[in-house]
Amino acid sequence: SSFVYINRIGIEGNTKTRDYVIRREINLDEGDLYSSSKLKKSRNKVNRLGFFEEVNFIPNRVDYLLPEKKDEDFMDLLVRVKERPTGYLTFGLGYSSVDQFMGSIQISQNNLFGRGQRLSATAQASSKSQSYDISFFEPYLFGSRFSGGVSVFKIKREYTDYTKESEGFGLRSGYRFNEDWSSSIGYRYESATVLDVSDYASQIIKDQVGTTITSSIYGSV
Repeated sequence: SSFVYINRIGIEGNTKTRDYVIRREINLDEGDLYSSSKLKKSRNKVNRLGFFEEVNFIPNRVDYLLPEKKDEDFMDLLVRVKERPTGYLTFGLGYSSVDQFMGSIQISQNNLFGRGQRLSATAQASSKSQSYDISFFEPYLFGSRFSGGVSVFKIKREYTDYTKESEGFGLRSGYRFNEDWSSSIGYRYESATVLDVSDYASQIIKDQVGTTITSSIYGSV
């Protein structure tokens, strides 16, 4: 019987994305025994990144045998990809009887500097409200199975009888057990201030004048 091993893994067509961003999604390493199931899973994982229009895994038998491994064959694996745009710029305009004219803008990059990181910034404004949000996510923190993310936000809203201003941040981290299971935990901090309360506001609103701190922890599997 003859065993087929992976000789070299090459990557082609990634003009923006770094090689390691693709390699870390491949379940086969150079020197591993060839596995069609691992090849299929790897192709699906690279596709799921969303960075490429086309993903092709091309195996090619090596035409030589090492004398000391006469019962083993070797195969080169070429990963050929075609990049797609991963940055987005979105504008929005609207009108309502309460807010009157509203506008929004969102800038996002799902493959920041070709490193597979995600960065997003959103701003919304109207005559009655303004909100800002910036978030960053690293799927492989320090090259490990852990992921990490951070976000900051600021919101101001003018209601009929009062104004509320909120600002804060969020932190989250996750861990991938395998291709099917992962867990995550997050923390959110918010400082909310109620001010400019009308003399005609209800007592419930008047009792909330000042600043309230809210901390919350959440998790998922």
